[in-house]
Amino acid sequence: MKRRKVSRLMHLTCAVLFCTVTFLYLYYYQAHVLTVIQHVLSGGNTHYDRTIGAILLTLTLYLVHLAVYAITRLNKRMHAFTYFPSILFLTVLTSGPQPPNAPFLFGSWTWVAPLLLIIYAFVVYLSKKIQPYEVEINSRGFFSQLMWINVFTLVLMFIFVGLFSNHNDVFHYKAKVEVCIQDDKLDEALEVGKNAPVTDSTLTMLRAYALARKGELPERLFEYPLTGGSKALLPDGKNVNPLLLSAKRILRYSKKRIVSSDYKLMALLMDRKLKEFVVKYGEYKLRPDTVTNRQAADTTAIPKHYREALAIYYHHRNGVMGQDTAMAADYADFLVLKKKYGNQSPATVKDKYGKTYWWYYFYQ
Repeated sequence: MKRRKVSRLMHLTCAVLFCTVTFLYLYYYQAHVLTVIQHVLSGGNTHYDRTIGAILLTLTLYLVHLAVYAITRLNKRMHAFTYFPSILFLTVLTSGPQPPNAPFLFGSWTWVAPLLLIIYAFVVYLSKKIQPYEVEINSRGFFSQLMWINVFTLVLMFIFVGLFSNHNDVFHYKAKVEVCIQDDKLDEALEVGKNAPVTDSTLTMLRAYALARKGELPERLFEYPLTGGSKALLPDGKNVNPLLLSAKRILRYSKKRIVSSDYKLMALLMDRKLKEFVVKYGEYKLRPDTVTNRQAADTTAIPKHYREALAIYYHHRNGVMGQDTAMAADYADFLVLKKKYGNQSPATVKDKYGKTYWWYYFYQ
């Protein structure tokens, strides 16, 4: 009778640990990856709900465990091992998707997972043979040796999930940004990975699109880590391609009258073509249908990154930046700091000017 109570306590502890960790892992860490996976598998016809999805997947994986336990009846030291198929399915499920040109959605898991299940079946067979001859160990109470052998085994299996599931930061950022944009949560989208040093061309494009939607493209784009130059501003169907959003929709939006000039000017800045930028800026500023149409006397009304670019252009031609003396003074301070630290300690310069076009122009 005591052994049954001990067994039940150990089973309950493992079940609670498995269900809790699985639910939290699916709900908080992998929700946006699963959104992308469901989008790919359904051809964009269905949408993943993080709450319902996490509950259903956790329940399904626990039922898999119950089925495995009913078949194997693994107990004592090996009970936690009955969760391995569920852990494996969880790992495979959260490992994708692979790059668009990969032959399979889940990559090498299409043959690795079956191989691991075959090995698992062989290990279970051996364990069943050995189980009747196991030496009895301390199994009394929550802190018993039996309890913690099984808990430790489960923890090791969850480490396996963490190692082999999708933990690519940039992919997670992209997935979350796109989900936020889909839900019209632009502010939340723009906070994702904002201070992280890693990025790629697609993430650059997504941030540019979100900023353009908010009317802040020329004000804030260079506050983020960027890569890919002007080609990263818009989808190209190859290296710059959204996961969930419509590439055609983004391209159509970039051609709208209210943002098209900003996209073109920012493209020149990303390629460091300052001379062409100044010429185009002069043309667009005189057009009444562009967002760059500001009062000529009010230089602070000009978007921040445009003023920063103009400061570089005029300074290196021994000119002055119109009436924007504050920006000219800030740029002079930047040059002093740049000269003092140069390439030996760029982090010092970045701490103060890392969110300016000047940092991008000279360092990034």
